[in-house]
Amino acid sequence: MLLRPLPFPAGDELVNLEQAHAEIPQPFVAPVRLEDWNRLNSTFQAITGYYSEDTSETSGELPEKLKRAWVAPRFLRVLEIAPTLGRDFSTEEERFGGPNAVLISDRLWRRRFGGNPEAVGKMLRVPRSGFVIVGVMPASFQFPDRDVDLWSPSPADAPYAQSRELTWYTAIGRLKPGVTPAEARANLAAVQANLGRQYPKTDAMISASLKPLKEATVGGVEKSLWLLFGSVSLLLLIACTNIAALLLSRVSCAGCDPAR
Repeated sequence: MLLRPLPFPAGDELVNLEQAHAEIPQPFVAPVRLEDWNRLNSTFQAITGYYSEDTSETSGELPEKLKRAWVAPRFLRVLEIAPTLGRDFSTEEERFGGPNAVLISDRLWRRRFGGNPEAVGKMLRVPRSGFVIVGVMPASFQFPDRDVDLWSPSPADAPYAQSRELTWYTAIGRLKPGVTPAEARANLAAVQANLGRQYPKTDAMISASLKPLKEATVGGVEKSLWLLFGSVSLLLLIACTNIAALLLSRVSCAGCDPAR
């Protein structure tokens, strides 16, 4: 977990983005602010976001509890991942009031449709609305976590997404080649400072921060993992020492007089 790179192309270009408020300690980003960051920056290839929820799917014989991620535009573009079957969301599907579309996991595809390629184009009901399956994700794709089976577009132009005070996205971005996190951090800070002057009521007290996605992913458990690694290494060292002592004792006794 600590040494292996992220399972995405050029994973070192991926960063986690947060907004910070002087009085409200929460890292999530408002959809409209996410779009501003994506539009106004000069150091990112693209910025996107997501949030997840538990839902139920009712098109099968029995209702099934599933986990769905709602994703902002450019989600697969930022991760540089493509469906193994079908396609990404279209521009129309990412607009408010557009066609309902969903990407499904390889696991759900095999369990529900038996791995049949004709699953693309079929309908799922989640929970009361119909969503057309437009693609199947790779078996190795487990983002934002391994329990997600559905990905649906979250329209940036929806009326409820225009408030600068409502925040729900976990934001991620992909740096342009050669751009360092420090350079991107400075650029994003300048972008947010300009937004603070443009929207003083909602943005003046907000700052932007970023850190590598790998650090954000394992940062909360990094110390515990190193402690576990050290403990296991120490246990292995003790076991090796005991075995070495037993072998030395056996060699020493090999020439001993049995009568003694």
